[in-house]
Amino acid sequence: MYILEQRNWLHFKWDEIALRPTLDFVRLLQSRVLMKATCRQRHATTVLHKRQIKVLNRLLDTVGEEFERGTNARKYQSLAKVSKATATRDLAELLDKDCLTGYPAAGAALTTIISKALRKAA
Repeated sequence: MYILEQRNWLHFKWDEIALRPTLDFVRLLQSRVLMKATCRQRHATTVLHKRQIKVLNRLLDTVGEEFERGTNARKYQSLAKVSKATATRDLAELLDKDCLTGYPAAGAALTTIISKALRKAA
């Protein structure tokens, strides 16, 4: 059995402090990968357009950051480079296919978030 020398114990606390941010980042990446895999499994047979897949991937890659409160037609429009009408139709289709969960926001905008089932998987 390997026994640490006494001087190594002094470095342990420093290592823990120094490595904490890296370990937290690795855990975040791991949860995002699992969430993305769960989403892909759940919607393996769902027919989606390339632009919808692109936006869903972006949402899943930045969970809790860029799209903390979800997305709307304007954000979708800038990501997918489509007209506002197409963005609205695509978001409505993603809601119908249960890829996203919607809730009414202030004003006329419809804000969307990733399905609750996917959040539980993370």
